[in-house]
Amino acid sequence: MTADMDNTEKVVGLVDECWRMGLKILPPDINSGLYHFHVNDEGEIVYGIGAIKGVGEGPIEAIIDARNQGGYFRELFDLCARTDTKKLNRRVLEKLIMSGAFDRLGPHRAALMNSLGDALKAADQHAKAEAIGQADMFGVLAEEPEQIEQSYASCQPWPEQVVLDGERETLGLYLTGHPINQYLKEIERYVGGVRLKDMHPTERGKVTTAAGLVIAARVMVTKRGNRIGICTLDDRSGRPGSDVIYRRAG
Repeated sequence: MTADMDNTEKVVGLVDECWRMGLKILPPDINSGLYHFHVNDEGEIVYGIGAIKGVGEGPIEAIIDARNQGGYFRELFDLCARTDTKKLNRRVLEKLIMSGAFDRLGPHRAALMNSLGDALKAADQHAKAEAIGQADMFGVLAEEPEQIEQSYASCQPWPEQVVLDGERETLGLYLTGHPINQYLKEIERYVGGVRLKDMHPTERGKVTTAAGLVIAARVMVTKRGNRIGICTLDDRSGRPGSDVIYRRAG
């Protein structure tokens, strides 16, 4: 996995292969994770922070350096105060929240995202105070854990679909769940036990029925000038996706 971290499609395929083998993959974690994929003491695979799309090596190194120097981050405000914000901008932090890497730093992802502005502002004020010798960890940075919890924005958690969409955007796959799970009973009723991973090229004319979520679609023009659509289906059955060609009736 580490060797292919720059290739999201390959990482997705390898993750699916691990799932099929019964191996447990933990989401990226800013406190226990490393830049690369690694195996923890329990034999579980910990997602490499470096595989999060849109983050980059520099910001991750800055966070890990701060963690190595001062220990695990207590919460979002602590992380922003201890990390070099010149290497860590808001866009990067948003990607880390969406991926699940900050899940242990706050109540839930919506609260983390909505508190990001306040955390960056507090960190900037702390840096200025430190520069003039007044680094007494004022405001939320000096509060007790229960007080810090109250400092997070009061909001409802994201719906599961929003959480999963964020994972797919930043990791290239659904990691903590899958949108198709809510439809599994209906799928079983209509297509039986056939999953996309079971489908293989067959004899011409043979009909096979399966179901999945459309995760990508594109239109192509054949050499004869006919327009065809190609959609990629995903049913979390151990394959990144299956391409299906369809033509408009008539």
